[in-house]
Amino acid sequence: MWHMELRDSSFYIYDSRQNLVGYLDPSYGVVDDEDAYERIQKMIIDKYTVDDAFLTIPMVKFEIFDEDTIEIKKLEESITLVANRVAIWKKYLEGSRATEHWIYVSHTDNDMLAITLPVGLTKPTPLREDALLQEISPLLYELHEKDLL
Repeated sequence: MWHMELRDSSFYIYDSRQNLVGYLDPSYGVVDDEDAYERIQKMIIDKYTVDDAFLTIPMVKFEIFDEDTIEIKKLEESITLVANRVAIWKKYLEGSRATEHWIYVSHTDNDMLAITLPVGLTKPTPLREDALLQEISPLLYELHEKDLL
């Protein structure tokens, strides 16, 4: 149901219809300096193993900031939908093993919030699409079943 593509240092996650689901950023443990990109690329080429990663996925789309104007009824409907979606996420996060998360305006859509979840891998995992996907597939299925993807 899922597949990954490596772009730069992020692994893009797609569903079976080729829709972008999110991004997986392995925890490379590299200090951000002028040589960081080259070191990360070498780690990817050498199939370096990682113990954890960060999954970033869309959380909620407001559908109010894409237009210059909006009618009050549409605004109310959008706010209600957003509140319901946030409640679903809140319930999931309170019952999940995710001890922390980060929510921010999506870098690809100013009308959407994205959420980043730390992902502890069950074993040291090589920086390969198939290996990383195998590790995070249970989480992707869980989020999909709860209608969070």
